[in-house]
Amino acid sequence: VANAFFLGIGTMEYMQRNFGEILDFIDGLFVLVFAVELSFKIFFLRKDFFKNGWNIFDLIVVAVPLFSSIRQLSILRSLRILRLMRLLHFIPRFQKIIDSFLLSLPGIAGICTLLLVIFYTFAVMGCALFARDHPQFFGNLGASLFTVFQISTLTVWANIARVVMETHPWSWIYFVALLLATALTVVNLIVTLLIDSVAELREQEHDKSHKKDLQLKDLYKEIQELKKLLKK
Repeated sequence: VANAFFLGIGTMEYMQRNFGEILDFIDGLFVLVFAVELSFKIFFLRKDFFKNGWNIFDLIVVAVPLFSSIRQLSILRSLRILRLMRLLHFIPRFQKIIDSFLLSLPGIAGICTLLLVIFYTFAVMGCALFARDHPQFFGNLGASLFTVFQISTLTVWANIARVVMETHPWSWIYFVALLLATALTVVNLIVTLLIDSVAELREQEHDKSHKKDLQLKDLYKEIQELKKLLKK
């Protein structure tokens, strides 16, 4: 948290102008503390260190400042702000959200592939239909892909649609179909997938707790039997 705070105030021109050297010194201290922490972890955990995804995450984020002395790569130093994400590991509710997200990644990858196919299809269609009259939106494949992406995010899509409809009154069919295929259908698929992942995660946790209860019951029975044998 402190590291994130100082990285944040370090972006202020006033702070850099008046306390730049102090901020650089504090930044170096944070790098030293993180480096020592990781060194101890690697030394004591050895191979087990790399079995934990959070440890690998820390290693990458902390190693970035080693390259910040190179002028072209100095911007990478700000990536250490990602270490703030480490807090999510210690909050149970956030941990469940992260676990459910990781569980849904294969399904999300499939949806993203479907979305790319839809984007490409509508981009090519846009080039073929509107490139001559509206090159700023559909002049080439790159511009068309960007326009399709912008429309799918519902950002000023109506303005683009109205401009195109001035020369192609029937083009509303294209835009409505694009919105139905992306902004509505695909987003709902992702939300449904995340909800299913949360439900599956809860079911797994319930199964684990149920197994523990059964183990405790078996252990209790064994203790009772031992007591009976001791009394005899």
